[in-house]
Amino acid sequence: MAALALKNLLYLDIHRGTHSLPTSHKPTMDAQDVATTLTHRHLGLEVSCDLKWHAHLLTVISKGSRRVGLLRSMSRDLPPSVTCTLYLAYVRPTLEYASPVWHGAVRHDDAEALERLQSDQKD
Repeated sequence: MAALALKNLLYLDIHRGTHSLPTSHKPTMDAQDVATTLTHRHLGLEVSCDLKWHAHLLTVISKGSRRVGLLRSMSRDLPPSVTCTLYLAYVRPTLEYASPVWHGAVRHDDAEALERLQSDQKD
């Protein structure tokens, strides 16, 4: 049972500074090393070891871009009201998911990328 648990176990060291763990601080369980990670996806949020939201926002922007592209290709054959409804139901929730958590800590370039994605859809 422990082998199965160890296979699925990841260690996220939350800290300030560099992304590398000192060798003396490598986690172990049952005398076996536990895999470390720099980010972990939990409840739809990409949490990074430095508690910055850049990795999460890259994921959000990528997913939103794919959805905007799909909507743009479909919108040629749809009335504007339907396109707007689809945007509000399908794209916008992706871009705004858990925004109260990360909104106050968004880097300027990430905020611009989100704004650009939203303004591209309005064109």
